[in-house]
Amino acid sequence: MNSYVTLDGNRYNCLHGRWAKQSNKPSRERQTLSGGVDVTYGPGMFTIWEGDVRVYVTPAADYGAPADLEASYAKTETVVFVDFDGLDYNVHFLGILTPTSLSPMWDAATNSFTYKIRLVKESEVV
Repeated sequence: MNSYVTLDGNRYNCLHGRWAKQSNKPSRERQTLSGGVDVTYGPGMFTIWEGDVRVYVTPAADYGAPADLEASYAKTETVVFVDFDGLDYNVHFLGILTPTSLSPMWDAATNSFTYKIRLVKESEVV
């Protein structure tokens, strides 16, 4: 098991307690006139990774800088994501990229940012 995730060829540390893998089963429900519930399921299952990653202004070797993460986010195609277990997936990098500086000096070499990110794996038909 790795202590980092890899996104688009760059490593990033995830903050403890702020990273989660989720499954989403597309469905719609509605209440019927008789008081029952009518549920329709989609044919796929989505896997979503959401959380905070820490990105250093001056990263160690093989780790991504803020510009690397932002370039990956700007792509309009899937990118390769490798999870903690070393398993790789093609994911869409979605959501709003929200950087938070951990220092008042944003460009200081020792500064780091936390980014809230959201990755969605291609649907698997079940």
